Amino acid sequence: MKTLAEVQNILDHIEFINNGGCAISALSMYRWLQKYDNAEHVYFYYCHYDKSDSYKNNKAVLTSKKGKPQGCSHVVLYKDKKCIDSGGVVDVTEYKYTLRITDINFVLESINNVSAWSSLFDRNSIKEIEEKLGIDLSDIIIN
Repeated sequence: MKTLAEVQNILDHIEFINNGGCAISALSMYRWLQKYDNAEHVYFYYCHYDKSDSYKNNKAVLTSKKGKPQGCSHVVLYKDKKCIDSGGVVDVTEYKYTLRITDINFVLESINNVSAWSSLFDRNSIKEIEEKLGIDLSDIIIN
């Protein structure tokens, strides 16, 4: 695996990766960049279609550093002035509310709030992601 595009392609072929696994996908890309490329100036966007309870909660957690981060409509990675997911470039303007996340612990705590994400994505796929990308995701709760 030599390019981020190859990483995206592998992730995009995992069933329901963007239906409950988007934060895991974004974290996987981030960790791959850390290990094999460059993750400097790379961060996450938590995208929400509306001012939902999860948006309000996540904004409060970011501000106060208290509470438990939740899921959102979609998580993308920001790199080289583009927002991306496993499928390519994402136009985040289709989401009414976005939160810029630079705290990796927030992302991990959110991911590990398992009930806050769609159950369509099978978290048992995490082992496959680790093997194919050569990264460590052992800090993610499977079930």
